[in-house]
Amino acid sequence: MNPTTEEQLQIQKRNFRNVQIDGVGVSISNVSAPYLPVFLTRLGATNFQVGLLSSMPGVTGLFLALFVGRFLQTRKNVVPWYGLSRLLVIMCFALTGILTLFVDEKYLIIATLAIWAFATLPQTALAVAFSVVMNAVAGPAGRYALLSRRWAIFGITGVVGTFIVTRVIDLIDFPLNYAIMFMVLSLGGFLSYYFSNQIQIPDQAESVISQTGTSTGGLKNYLALLRANPAFLAFASKRFVISPH
Repeated sequence: MNPTTEEQLQIQKRNFRNVQIDGVGVSISNVSAPYLPVFLTRLGATNFQVGLLSSMPGVTGLFLALFVGRFLQTRKNVVPWYGLSRLLVIMCFALTGILTLFVDEKYLIIATLAIWAFATLPQTALAVAFSVVMNAVAGPAGRYALLSRRWAIFGITGVVGTFIVTRVIDLIDFPLNYAIMFMVLSLGGFLSYYFSNQIQIPDQAESVISQTGTSTGGLKNYLALLRANPAFLAFASKRFVISPH
C-alpha cells in the first residue's frame, strides 16, 4: 500500500470539512420534512394522500434504483450528481412554498403531491450516490467518524430548528406561515450544494456494463438481477411503509 502523501491528506481533511458543512445545509432544510404531512393534513388531505408522501419514494426506488445505479456507474465522477440530486430534492420544499402563495387552496394538495412525486426521482439518485460519495470520502477506516459527526449535526440542527419553528410558525396565518417556512429553510440547500461540489474523490474506473441488442433482453437482465438479490427487494418493499429522510 502506498503511503498517504501530504496533498492527499489535505484533500481528505477538506473533504471531511465539506461533508460536515454539507450536512449543516441539509439538516437545516430537513427541519421542514416533519411539517410536510402536517401541512397536507391541515389542507384537508385524506389519510391515503398523506401516506403517499412515504410510499412514493419506495415505489420509485423499487422500479428505478437499479437503472439509476447503472447510470451513475457510467459517470466519471459521481460528486456533481450527488450535489445536484440533493439540491433538487431540497428545492421541492421551496417550490411547495411558492405554489402555496399562487395556487388556489383546493388544488394545493394535488399540486404538493405532484411536486413530491417528481422529488422521488432525485431522491432515488441521491440514495445511490450518497453511499458512493461517503465511502470515497471516509476511506476504509473513517466511516464511523465521518457519519457519526454528520448525524450529530443532523440531531443538533433538528432539535434547534424544530424548537424555533414551533415557536414562530403560529405567529402568521395558515397557509402563509408554512409557505414562508418551506422557502426560508430551503436556503440550506444552496449551502449544501456549494460545499458538496467541493468534495474531491478519485474518478471511477471504467466499467463494462453488459448490453443486449433489444429492450426485452435488457428487461430480462434487470429481472434476473432482482431475482438474484432478494435482500434488495425486501428492503425496497419496506420503503412502501417506512421511508427514511
